[in-house]
Amino acid sequence: MRATRPSRPAGLRRPTNQATLGRRTALDRSDVAVGIDELEHRGLARRSPDPDDGRRKLVEITDAGVRFLVELDRVIDTVQDAVLRPLTTEQRRVFLDLLARLQPHADDPTSPPPNPEAPAS
Repeated sequence: MRATRPSRPAGLRRPTNQATLGRRTALDRSDVAVGIDELEHRGLARRSPDPDDGRRKLVEITDAGVRFLVELDRVIDTVQDAVLRPLTTEQRRVFLDLLARLQPHADDPTSPPPNPEAPAS
């Protein structure tokens, strides 16, 4: 059992424009550009012109980026297992369910807090 993490859809390798990445990550456009610069510098992503709109750039993960994500998942699983080791399987399930309920509020602190009376998923 693992904590909820952003999923990587099957279309991971599909190029996406920087504006869409900004909306998906709730980051400012300039912060997205800086992040992509770093990923490109490390060989984890690449930019290319958008054939449908010459003003935009498309961003695509590289093979090295995919390998990095696979390794990152392994590290996260290892750390999570170590942190949650003192809990029983049922306690882990409850804990992770509660974290999942808090996630939308963490993503948008202006949203109303979760209803503590609502059943956990």
